Amino acid sequence: MAKRQEDDAGINLTPMIDVVFQLLTFFMMCNDMSMAEIDILDLPKIKHGATDKMAVKDPPLIINIRPDGTVVIYSRPHNFAAMRKALMKERISHENPVDQTCDRAVRVRADKKTPYRFVQRVMVACMRERVWKLSFGAFPPPKEEM
Repeated sequence: MAKRQEDDAGINLTPMIDVVFQLLTFFMMCNDMSMAEIDILDLPKIKHGATDKMAVKDPPLIINIRPDGTVVIYSRPHNFAAMRKALMKERISHENPVDQTCDRAVRVRADKKTPYRFVQRVMVACMRERVWKLSFGAFPPPKEEM
């Protein structure tokens, strides 16, 4: 009869570590969904303005306007009628019952090549839906220009 060798009774942690690293990688890649709303635009540069700190509790609705006038909300292109419906939903879900205005902030980001008439249409749509908290996305000038 052959003698059986006794191995050290230990736990192999390699599969568990592998799973932990895969989960960590998954959550790192999927966690930051706030950047999914931001379209890649060449924002205008400004000389004066205040830095707007995004609220963690209720971040603003981001409306991106491309140079061809396409409005992008939640990473989906909208025409102006669909954008107005999206603003209406936001107003209803964030409506102040006292004066029936919207407490939700809106950040408008337009490419610097976007004609002003498209930005103006978004501003008028916000006004019609009683969304008063508007801010605009822009970049400060490079430090050598200051």
